[in-house]
Amino acid sequence: MRKNLFLLAFAILAFGSDRLIAQTGGPDLFGYIWKDSNAPGGPAFVWKDISTIGTNITPGMTDDNAVGPYNLGWTFHYYWAGYDKVKVGSNGWISFKTTVGNIAHCFPTIPSAGGTADNYLAPFMTDLTFNANGNAGKVYYWSNNIDTFIVSYNNVPWWTQAGPGFAGNNSFQMVLSGRDSSITYYYQNLDAANFNDQTGCASDIVIGIENLTGNIGLEHSVDAACVANTTNYAVKFYYPSNTSFQIQDITPLWAGNVENQGQFVLLNEPTILQTGIRNVGNTDVTASITARGKLRDVALNNLNPDFDQTLTIPTGIASSVTNILDYAPYTFNTGGSYTLEVTTTTASGQDANPSNNSNKVEITTVLVGAPPSCAHTYSYASGNPPDGVIAWGGGNGGAGIKVVPPAYPVVIESVDAFMLNGLDTVHSPLLYGATIEIWSENPTTGLPMAMLTSETIAANNTTNFAWNTITLSSPQTITSGGFFVAWLTGGDTVLLGTETLDPISRRTWEILQQGSWAPYRLLTQEDFLIKVNATGCISSKETELNSTFSLELYPNPTNGITTVAYELAGNTNPSFMLTNVQGQTVLSKEFGKLSSGSHAFTIDTQNLAPGIYILNMNVNGQAANRKLVVTK
Repeated sequence: MRKNLFLLAFAILAFGSDRLIAQTGGPDLFGYIWKDSNAPGGPAFVWKDISTIGTNITPGMTDDNAVGPYNLGWTFHYYWAGYDKVKVGSNGWISFKTTVGNIAHCFPTIPSAGGTADNYLAPFMTDLTFNANGNAGKVYYWSNNIDTFIVSYNNVPWWTQAGPGFAGNNSFQMVLSGRDSSITYYYQNLDAANFNDQTGCASDIVIGIENLTGNIGLEHSVDAACVANTTNYAVKFYYPSNTSFQIQDITPLWAGNVENQGQFVLLNEPTILQTGIRNVGNTDVTASITARGKLRDVALNNLNPDFDQTLTIPTGIASSVTNILDYAPYTFNTGGSYTLEVTTTTASGQDANPSNNSNKVEITTVLVGAPPSCAHTYSYASGNPPDGVIAWGGGNGGAGIKVVPPAYPVVIESVDAFMLNGLDTVHSPLLYGATIEIWSENPTTGLPMAMLTSETIAANNTTNFAWNTITLSSPQTITSGGFFVAWLTGGDTVLLGTETLDPISRRTWEILQQGSWAPYRLLTQEDFLIKVNATGCISSKETELNSTFSLELYPNPTNGITTVAYELAGNTNPSFMLTNVQGQTVLSKEFGKLSSGSHAFTIDTQNLAPGIYILNMNVNGQAANRKLVVTK
């Protein structure tokens, strides 16, 4: 679905031009070339129907989303790395970057470093949709678990604002071959008649490949050239038989957590900050690597007391190992939002790509008030007026955020949203009302699972260009993991302010027609102005149930078996959940009804990634938390 972004200050329109299709292309910097089925020695068009033997992943497809990751069943060599999983996008792309969530209109040209679109294949990356009644689009994947993997898009239409919400019929597939590390795109039918080349985007369709740094790629075509003479057509990308491309490329893959997403920490409580460092090149780094971490406030001032720590890695093995580093604990004494920025350097110049030597994450403090309410707030907004607003064309839609609390329990009482009607900052009330929804998190996937409650604000109760509060008639208690807040419009506009001021949380979601959730297409660029107002007397990451309960972990830190020892005051049904720093559940246990007294069980941490985990024990609605440190 196309998203229209109305800025308060100005708008920029990028105009693109179509490019004619050649019969061959390349090489890129690594050495990939492509040939089409019209070129001498090029690939023949051979369509493989996998609709009866493959896995139908259509039920997970909506509009502007991705599903997976799915196992290839073998390791595919792509540029200088090997991959055994892919994610499949509804907009005709496949990514080896399994944390990618959404590549949407307007689409990046190839190569384009940065954003969610690195490390992907674009057989037909365009504004497709699987929504609306009568849509015949299907997607299947199939592997022989030896050397062939196929993704097939069958009869998938373009998204349109008019009519039923879709138009056209496009059938294409992608084949990965382990025999020669090639990538082939087959086009059974592309519906040029229904393609709408938008002047507001540089590229409405992109065909090509791009590597994991985003700096190297090979583009076949864009826009109208993509659908010219492409019935029974094939394009093959050939892995170089010899490549002189050798690179040592140290990068902080993530800061704070593996998805580089904003995190909340408790004020006046020590917090361990993490980073993941990898050599994403194809040549070992033999010199030492330093990872410098600094904390700054929204005005880019260093914190007081200062946080400026440097960690060292002796060497960096090419494209295989992520070194997870823990900085010394830091205590935030002043409330607000901060940026943890990690910068890597190496001795002797063993880093050929300095453009990816920095990464940053948003860290926001949570101040818990005094009993009995212990009120506190969760928000990725800075408190400044908005500098933009979002609106969806083509029907009702909405926006959302994900919150992973630093401690529990959290009782959600109300939600504030900065409502804004496009460029109109004066007229109130607004034309439409809005609805908020609170959703639980699926502990396995980290995605929205079930709606817990909803509340609506009527149009005549809204105030334009201001924070509007919606109070929950049934407050919701969160005792573990994360939760989602959805903001749904009452009409064809979202009425929600945005801001582009760093730091950016990357915790934003878009909610499209028929209620489908997808990571926000501009999640690296802006945040939504939403606040969650909560109560709940949490005082630290390690909380006690009450004076008659106990919970201990030993040994801790550990890299093997750790024992969980606990004591119950009476007959009850305790439950346990181990979560990582992203709030994702990695282990859960229930033992049924147990008698009072001492109990214990063990956790094998050998298959867990090194880092910080939180063990939550829940007894009759009360929660205790203990930090577990897993070492290398």
